[in-house]
Amino acid sequence: MFHFGHPAKWSPKRQCSEVVVEDCARITAKDAVLPDGVERVILRVGAIWQPHLRCPRCGSARLALFAPQASEIACRRCHRLDYRSRHEHRDPVTKAAWLRQQLGAPAGIGAPLPPRPANRREAARYDALVVELMRAESLALKAVKHMVGGVQRYVGSQERQRAGARNPG
Repeated sequence: MFHFGHPAKWSPKRQCSEVVVEDCARITAKDAVLPDGVERVILRVGAIWQPHLRCPRCGSARLALFAPQASEIACRRCHRLDYRSRHEHRDPVTKAAWLRQQLGAPAGIGAPLPPRPANRREAARYDALVVELMRAESLALKAVKHMVGGVQRYVGSQERQRAGARNPG
C-alpha cells in the first residue's frame, strides 16, 4: 500500500481485532439459505459470472461474510478480522523453536546447530534459516532480559516496602 509522503514500502501498522477469521461463523455466496439482511449478487469476474454477497455494513461485494461471537454479519474488513497465520510466529521464543526444528537442531537458545549441508540448494536454505534464527534468538534474549529486569524491579520494590514497614521511623 503506497502513501504519499512516505517511502513506497511503508504502510501503517494494521489494527486488527483479537478474533481471527477461523473462529467466526462464515456465510458464503454458495450457501442455500441466507440470513435476513444479506443480499446475493452476481458479478462478472473476468469472463465468469460469480455469486457474491453484499456486505450489509459497507455495501461491498464479498465471497464470504462473517459473524464473530454471534454479532452482526459483515465482511472481514468491517469486523477488522485477520488470519491466524499472520500471528503464529510473533513470539521470538516460539519462532526460534520452530526455526530450530526446521534445521533439525536441538531445542534451546544457543544450542549447537547441525553441520551445514553440502548441497547448494540445501545450504542456501540452511543459511537463510540460520540468519533468521540468529535474529529470533537475539529478540528472545532481549525479551528475557527485559522480563528479568522487570522482576528485579518488582523484587526491589517489595523489599523496600517490607523495610519501610519494619522501620516506620
